[in-house]
Amino acid sequence: MNLKIINQDGWEKNVSIAKTVILLGPQAGNDIFLPIKEQFQIIYSGPEKSDIKIFRFNSTSSSEDFFIFRNGESILIPPLEETELLPGDRILIGNYQIEFEETTIDKSFEPQTLEQQSKRRTNYWIWIALLFILLFAVGYFLQPKIIKFVSDQPTNTLERG
Repeated sequence: MNLKIINQDGWEKNVSIAKTVILLGPQAGNDIFLPIKEQFQIIYSGPEKSDIKIFRFNSTSSSEDFFIFRNGESILIPPLEETELLPGDRILIGNYQIEFEETTIDKSFEPQTLEQQSKRRTNYWIWIALLFILLFAVGYFLQPKIIKFVSDQPTNTLERG
């Protein structure tokens, strides 16, 4: 489960919902700090149920109404009550839009059978062997040739002066 937070200037941030309670609002200790007038809680029941609700704290400093936009309808978020969130819901709070998204498991990350893993490892070994053969061949043909002149050869004769 994810929340996508977007402000009016185009800044956006994706937040993965992993905790059971996420605080959202203007206080510095909140999980998600937003410079808004109200304080909210996002309550996650866990991966078994995957229910998510939003709770709006009562605030005397704000008389604003906040809505969830779902399938073309607007649903009021009343103070001191939990309101259920569904995938695709959008919430407008101050200058921010919060979108609730359900995450899915990508098929490419499904577990593989032992036979598939073994075949994959075998293919890696073939590529590694071919790489070593290629490196050896390149090294052999690019090896500098050492030329020794006759005058550089050591002699076994002693010269007397």
